[in-house]
Amino acid sequence: MSRPLLQPDFDSGIGTLPSGLDAGVGPVLSCRMDLFFRFDFAAARFLPQLPASHRCSRVHGHTFHIELTIRGELGEDSGWIVDFDDVDRAMLELKEALDHR
Repeated sequence: MSRPLLQPDFDSGIGTLPSGLDAGVGPVLSCRMDLFFRFDFAAARFLPQLPASHRCSRVHGHTFHIELTIRGELGEDSGWIVDFDDVDRAMLELKEALDHR
């Protein structure tokens, strides 16, 4: 599975103080983040309605690319938008349903 590229987007002074912090610490930064993932899978097809001379009439394959963007605020407790393992598991499930099918 691929690892994401991170692009932070900071909005100063908009966040709330995490529990337990004194209000005298100054402005709190709220962080919105975009995570980009790229996954590939391969699939084959056969088009019997085409003439035998056509290059696509035989079994042939294609590689497909899925680009997934997840945007969100960092979790107050975790510091994450999403657990990468959860994304990998979901994409693996999709890949298993589509890859070489």
